[in-house]
Amino acid sequence: MKHTRINAATMGQMNRNMIFKLIQKTPSITRREISKLTGLDPSTVTRITTKLMDEGFVKEEGEKVTNQPGRKGISLFPIKDAAVSIVIKIGIENTIFGLGYLDKTLEIIEEIPTIRQSDMFLTVCVEKLNDILNKYSKDKNIIGISFSIPGIVEPNEGKIITAPHLNWNDVKLKSTIEENIERKDLFIIMTNEARLSLLSEIFFNRLVKNLQSIVYIFISQGVGGALYLNGKIYEGATNSSGEIGHMTISETGALCHCGNRGCWETFVSIDSVVTSYELSNNSLSGSNYKEKYANLLKRTEQNDINAKKILNIMVHNLAIGISNVVNIINPHAIVIGGIGEKIPENYIDQLQVEVQHSSLAFAGKQIKIMKAKIDIDRACLYGCTITAMEKFTDIVTI
Repeated sequence: MKHTRINAATMGQMNRNMIFKLIQKTPSITRREISKLTGLDPSTVTRITTKLMDEGFVKEEGEKVTNQPGRKGISLFPIKDAAVSIVIKIGIENTIFGLGYLDKTLEIIEEIPTIRQSDMFLTVCVEKLNDILNKYSKDKNIIGISFSIPGIVEPNEGKIITAPHLNWNDVKLKSTIEENIERKDLFIIMTNEARLSLLSEIFFNRLVKNLQSIVYIFISQGVGGALYLNGKIYEGATNSSGEIGHMTISETGALCHCGNRGCWETFVSIDSVVTSYELSNNSLSGSNYKEKYANLLKRTEQNDINAKKILNIMVHNLAIGISNVVNIINPHAIVIGGIGEKIPENYIDQLQVEVQHSSLAFAGKQIKIMKAKIDIDRACLYGCTITAMEKFTDIVTI
């Protein structure tokens, strides 16, 4: 049997990446805790952390307070400004530009309407990026650009394969940005918005961060999803996993943006729910579906019978799709995110009951359904930050 030999330099880089990521993921971690978690010799941990501090990526900040006896360890933290990424959430209605930092904090800079013509959007996007680079490059170590995409991407080629609600297809995002921005040394990455939102929950939500299987359901004008299986994001054979909004619920149902009929998202997306209410009742105030859906939820709180009826129908349709997911994947948890994070808690309780009733007993018995902790915009932007800093950690050498 042939064995692959890893040389000392490669092993050293792997250990360095592992420790650097641990400090980013668990601020205030001590060297002793790192040694225990990684199995590395304490002297190796000390050597690597000292080097990280010398290079300006990590800092010490006081003794860690614990209930454990013995000598207190010194807490280690990532240095916020040691690496900064431009983070961009392309939304169906609005696009948000921000800065993501090494310590996984976030600063939102600007929000603009999303231009529907992809070539015009890219022109404006390049202008905004150059403005940001001119303004911040002198004071901040900008290392890359990270995009959140409302559709399917081909990350290696840097293309948006399809963003159906924007009617974008085969958009060469990466090459266009690379050719036209003033800085040529930046990496550019792009990820589906649901996967980024799931990453944010795993990173920040204590209720799910230790689970090994999670399905994230991203509800907006469409319905997307992300799968976390055996402790890893599952990408699928062609990087298109998680498109659960396009499972067929009724083959004679409404026409979906994907071209099929009766997709799950035609029953539970916010535009479908808002349209159902407005066709059978009065119009909802708001300049877009997001604002109208928020007002629909307010009406349920004001005991509007028709609003409550529409939301109950939405929850029932959600239960149908989630039961299918539970039966097929058998995850530990379902996280309802995107704008679905705004659904009142009592309806989530109702959803839990319906799913347990309609799914197979052994699959639905232990399933936990919960709302996301982070709202739709910040979830995507935090996810952009996490992916950018993971990329930076993998490529930087010390």
